[in-house]
Amino acid sequence: MWFWAMTWYINTLGEGVGASAGSSPRLSTSRISGKKKSPEDSDREEECEDEDGIVCAVCKSTDGDPSDPIVFCDGCDLMVHSTCYGNPFVKGIPEGDWFCSQCPGSSEASQSDESFSCCLCPGKGGAIRPTGDGRWAHIVCALYVPEVFFKDPEGREGIDCSKVPKGRWKERCYVCKSASGCAIQCLEIKCPLAFHVTCGFNEDLCIEYREGRKEG
Repeated sequence: MWFWAMTWYINTLGEGVGASAGSSPRLSTSRISGKKKSPEDSDREEECEDEDGIVCAVCKSTDGDPSDPIVFCDGCDLMVHSTCYGNPFVKGIPEGDWFCSQCPGSSEASQSDESFSCCLCPGKGGAIRPTGDGRWAHIVCALYVPEVFFKDPEGREGIDCSKVPKGRWKERCYVCKSASGCAIQCLEIKCPLAFHVTCGFNEDLCIEYREGRKEG
């Protein structure tokens, strides 16, 4: 189900749907039209997407639809697809304001005194969730580091890093030159390079995701 690669940047960007306090979280869904677009229309739409800046923090896609909208955190404006983020959106978009894991008002944030730094890369903030050992990790890092898994894969909760081999924590990222976190190896045979997942996203590198490796 979750076969992803780094070269996404998909066609359509959602329109923001405003929400007043106490209603539903702010959403963005795709523009849907039965009319065939001309090249000029497509160019204008791409320009609009860039200007609006509505991008899922997990998959980096601008695409959204009514069944899987991009949801905005009411605390920090983090943008995520409901399926990319998991709980509390697994059973639908809940009523009322929504706060991501790192925002005050979130039950996850109130349970931890740690800074919101990812233990799998040098990055901070973003679509980040608690690990089982009291640290934090980006959802996207947890998805792509082979030995990391979710105890609740659908809800994207219970990140477990205990199976990551010691050698991976010592790898130096060839992009940012840092050995902080853990880097994944290039899949090209005989290539010695390794990189952090988020550094790979930033550089538009292609990362393979293999289904079935993220369940504990």
